[in-house]
Amino acid sequence: MNALDLVRSLDPTADADPAAQVAPETRAELLRDITAEAAPIPLKSARSVRRRLVPVLAAAAAVAAITALVVHVPGDNDRPQALSFSTQGEVMKVRVVDPLADSKRFNKEFKAKGLDIKLVLEPASPSVVGKEVAMAASAGAAAGRITTVMYPAGCEERGTLPCVPEFTIPLDFQGEVSLIIGRAAEPGETYGTSGFIDGRGEALAGVKYANKTVGDVLKILGERGFTAEYRVETPGYSEPRDEVPTNWFVRDGVPASDHHVILFVSPDQR
Repeated sequence: MNALDLVRSLDPTADADPAAQVAPETRAELLRDITAEAAPIPLKSARSVRRRLVPVLAAAAAVAAITALVVHVPGDNDRPQALSFSTQGEVMKVRVVDPLADSKRFNKEFKAKGLDIKLVLEPASPSVVGKEVAMAASAGAAAGRITTVMYPAGCEERGTLPCVPEFTIPLDFQGEVSLIIGRAAEPGETYGTSGFIDGRGEALAGVKYANKTVGDVLKILGERGFTAEYRVETPGYSEPRDEVPTNWFVRDGVPASDHHVILFVSPDQR
């Protein structure tokens, strides 16, 4: 299930622009849910509403950058593995070696190791790379025992590729777990999940942009190499616009890709 499918499953009336369906106050609340530590919940009833955009583009630069880590699966058309496994003491280290692999490949390789773990990697804006976007666990699984770091260490702060998740899993782990993790996006790839637009490494990092004019914010974005599109705030939803007056005011924003953002604007200040 991709980002848009998940949105539609939660709201059958949702259109192709999930960002336009979310009120400003709700966006902030959803982002807190993304970055907060998730508590284990029954797998079959687990649903997570996330701040999402519709994935459109994908590239393969990271795959070439990590070929030295790739091993092959015997008897499977010599296809490279999507995951690498190693045992260290009482834990297993599982590293993603093909961040563009689909969930079926991840799940098959976990299953071959006796692990009932479902993994989805989603392209994420810099401030949520490596974050747990959503998690669900069966009643008998202690999902909190699975920890995640990004490899190589510090890659999410530097914004370098490759930058892939590495999981530490106890050897006695049992139960069923589903994880959706933010991964580093490829150049030009549309984010599937995003952080606050003024967060670490984001388009307006360090900028107090709320209630600045569209013109002022566009100038800052342009200096940083970003373009923008708009959503006009109306009661209950946001209307997409290609252009708005530069003397309107910016209320919020969402990172869309490494050089593009969505600004939520209004003709009036708050």
